[in-house]
Amino acid sequence: MIALLFLAAAAAGPSFEPLNPKQIWLDQNDYPVSEANAGRGGVADVKLTVAPSGQPEQCLIVASSGNAVVNATICRLSMKRLRFKPPLSADGAAIYAIWARHTQMLPMGTSNRYTPANTPFTLEVVDTSGQLTKSTAVQVVVEVDSTGALKQCGPRDPADAATMIDRACSEVKTAWIAAPETNAAGATIAYVRWAAVRFDPVR
Repeated sequence: MIALLFLAAAAAGPSFEPLNPKQIWLDQNDYPVSEANAGRGGVADVKLTVAPSGQPEQCLIVASSGNAVVNATICRLSMKRLRFKPPLSADGAAIYAIWARHTQMLPMGTSNRYTPANTPFTLEVVDTSGQLTKSTAVQVVVEVDSTGALKQCGPRDPADAATMIDRACSEVKTAWIAAPETNAAGATIAYVRWAAVRFDPVR
């Protein structure tokens, strides 16, 4: 059995929803057969650029699932099925806007290990640079290969300061201990995980 879980995330720009806010635009029947049979899945952040007409014009995976088939499926069906009320500016003019969601497309029984709130990887770092006057928390996304080795690290929120992202990724890479993950069938898999880094100023 396959579990598909789609969780809301804050969208940049004007707040708006699909014409049918309760629309399930991805379901179990959409799960790629090749990935289902292999017990593979992934977690991704998807972002749609919506035209003034209300129709999506571009789909971007801003945080990769680490699985190209899952990424492509999410974008293809988002573009095909989602339609929006025309986004408007504060003065009522039709504008382009961004709609974003955090999505999970996972084999049954593996969803908890991919949930950001449940990730065991958190760091607290004492900032010795003297640049911080208060504690600063940064979330990053790490892509991990099937051996458990960290491949890439990037921002959870593209709006975060690049310098803080670079520092957070550096700390994560230093602390990371490779540990393979397995799917429900017991096979090692590549995956995506959140890491939270809190920088505390020297007291």
